[in-house]
Amino acid sequence: MIRRAGHVCSLNASARDSLPSPSRRIPKSRRCVEVRGQLVKSLWSSIQGDPASMQRVNGWLTIFWIAMIPISIATGWINSVAYVASLSIWALVSDHWSAWQAARVEVAQRKEEERRAAEDMAGEIVERVVEETDVERHR
Repeated sequence: MIRRAGHVCSLNASARDSLPSPSRRIPKSRRCVEVRGQLVKSLWSSIQGDPASMQRVNGWLTIFWIAMIPISIATGWINSVAYVASLSIWALVSDHWSAWQAARVEVAQRKEEERRAAEDMAGEIVERVVEETDVERHR
């Protein structure tokens, strides 16, 4: 566990193993960032594999951004060029990310269809062989 100025970062076994030897120490602040980065990546990868979790996360993000509309008007952020530019960048990133996710699902579906078609082809071949064998037996 790393304690530093008001926050605590815990290291799991893989994070501890990835740290350099004591002769080449990483500053504590950088270690905390690395641990948080690893935690976020592992959490995100576990969520991303589950469609129900992704739906839940995207639902909460939608509610967050809807709530940000009156907040940004009330605080005057809407008049800030940096804020509007950040929102535009976020909109572009989220749009491309959702299109990538949809394409990824389509690719997975196509692969599944191809796999099933290949399985059916094998079944058809077996049926033909069995039918030919039965026909030859009856001759």
